[in-house]
Amino acid sequence: MERAAIAIIFNDKDEVLILERMEPQRDWSGYWGFPGGALTWGEEPWDAAIRETKEETNLDVWRLRRVRREHNFLDVYTTRTFEGDISLSFEHINYAWVSLDELDNYKLIPGSKVLIEEAIIL
Repeated sequence: MERAAIAIIFNDKDEVLILERMEPQRDWSGYWGFPGGALTWGEEPWDAAIRETKEETNLDVWRLRRVRREHNFLDVYTTRTFEGDISLSFEHINYAWVSLDELDNYKLIPGSKVLIEEAIIL
C-alpha cells in the first residue's frame, strides 16, 4: 500500500474543509474527504500534505500538527494556518467549509469524522 498524507484544515469559525471526489476516475469517488495523497519517492509526509493541499486546492498551508499515523501508511495532519483562494484540481468537483454539526449531511470517506474530532482538539 502506498504511503499517503492528508491535511485537515480548519478556518476561524471551526469549520473544516472537505472536498468532493471526482466520479468515476478516483478511489472513493462521490465521497467527501480531505486534501492529500501519495508521497513521492524520498518525500516526507509533512511535505506531501503541504504539496498535495496546494495541488488540490491552491491553498498554502503551514504550521501543520500531526493528528496520527495510521498503520504506517497514512499520516494525518491538521492546521488552522493557510492562505490563498480555493481553486480545485481535476480530482475534485466541489468543496465545502462544514461545521461539526453539518458533517452528517455529507457522504464522508469512512473514518473521516473521527479524524476531524481528534484534529479539532489539537
